[in-house]
Amino acid sequence: MNTKYPLFVILFLFYTSPVFSQQITNRSFENWLQEQFMSLHHYMDSGDEGHANIYRETDAQNGSYSVKLQTSIISNDTLYGYFINFDPDHDFRGGDPYSEHVDSIVGYYKAGLVAQDTAWFLMQFRNNDIPVGAALKYFTIADNTNSWTRFKLDTGMPAGIVPDTLVVGAVSSNALNENPGLDGVSDGSWLQLDNIKFYANGTEVTPMINHDFENWDMHQVEFPEGYLTSLIFDITTTPLSVEKTTDATDGNFAVKLTNVLTSDNDTIVAGITNGTTIDWPPAGGLPLTEIPDSISYDIKIHRVTGGSDDEGWLGFIFKKNGNILHTFDRTYNVSSLGFIHENIPIDLNQYPEVNQTDSLVFFAWNANIPGSTMIIDNIYFHTQSSSIGDLSFERMIAFPNPASDILYLRFYALKPENTQVKIYDLNGKLLINKEMKHIQGKRDLKLDISKLPPGNYIYQVQSGKFRKSKKFIKL
Repeated sequence: MNTKYPLFVILFLFYTSPVFSQQITNRSFENWLQEQFMSLHHYMDSGDEGHANIYRETDAQNGSYSVKLQTSIISNDTLYGYFINFDPDHDFRGGDPYSEHVDSIVGYYKAGLVAQDTAWFLMQFRNNDIPVGAALKYFTIADNTNSWTRFKLDTGMPAGIVPDTLVVGAVSSNALNENPGLDGVSDGSWLQLDNIKFYANGTEVTPMINHDFENWDMHQVEFPEGYLTSLIFDITTTPLSVEKTTDATDGNFAVKLTNVLTSDNDTIVAGITNGTTIDWPPAGGLPLTEIPDSISYDIKIHRVTGGSDDEGWLGFIFKKNGNILHTFDRTYNVSSLGFIHENIPIDLNQYPEVNQTDSLVFFAWNANIPGSTMIIDNIYFHTQSSSIGDLSFERMIAFPNPASDILYLRFYALKPENTQVKIYDLNGKLLINKEMKHIQGKRDLKLDISKLPPGNYIYQVQSGKFRKSKKFIKL
């Protein structure tokens, strides 16, 4: 059924809506994308990092599934498809307990390597942390095949020797090289493996865990639309380093950054950016056609220890042709009682180089201590087109929306002004009328809407020449 509104309402919404300046995408973190990732059971892999470059394939040499690893290069970042049972950042520590003699390894593969790229499959057997046998298979362009092909590797383990640990891993490209395009690391290289078996003197012995790649885990993760986050490092932690929260100041949601520990006891520093890389400085950003006079946002901080070792960081980078012109930032090493409304002035007289800006990058990093959090909401760029008239209001927000009994209106008045708040139904009937005298600074108005029937309504705020109207839902 089509809903028709009176002409009064249509004109009301048209003429009272402010002209907004250019804004960052998803500035209030209302939009989240849900994605599913497969990861190989028992192993650490690229699926655990929220990368869709490890695949459970039904094209199997044995059983129902095989594993396919693929390399992708995005904004000069190389994303390898891989699985491992060790920590590559700490002297390859880890591995699985294993206590049988193995002199050869047999498996099956398919490959599609690009240019001079090399994929690897490696194993090392240890006893008291000393290698007692190893096998390494390089796959090159000469090994490319779309048919399952058998390979056999000798471990070199001396007769009679029994290990206590097995280290295993596979990667779709030359993982020792971090520079895409060099040394053959190529976008699209892939390696597919299945049915890895161990032998001693021609007799099959206990294989590695999940040797036929039948067992997989599914991860469902929500990402804030328009942002790159620290979820690229790990999506298996509890809590996640970046999550949606209803503890918000504008709309229904905000973004929460939490420093977390991985299963290897490594700390993930929670981070978010609208750039295309998570390293420093982030590449990409918002193409900027209008330089804001100031940037505001709301932030709530929890610090486990506080001080310089527990310092969060939030800022905005103004760039020209990829080069940094100036960074406006603030640091946070003390917990807050609630949300803090921050406003960063962009002084073009003091920083005239910012006038040359062609892009802007937002970033936030959440210190070093596990458990510390930052909640961020309502990033807003203020310019002369941000509102109508004399800019008597910096901005105004209403929450929650939908609301059941109470609707809160939060004002940031730049100068003393009489302010009227009205609520209409969709037929233009005035239902609530409140007035505040000469408000300045931050003010919260609590409106009792409990007696309103459920449905859609319009609130209007007028202060001086500023006027704003918007719909809200009464539950």
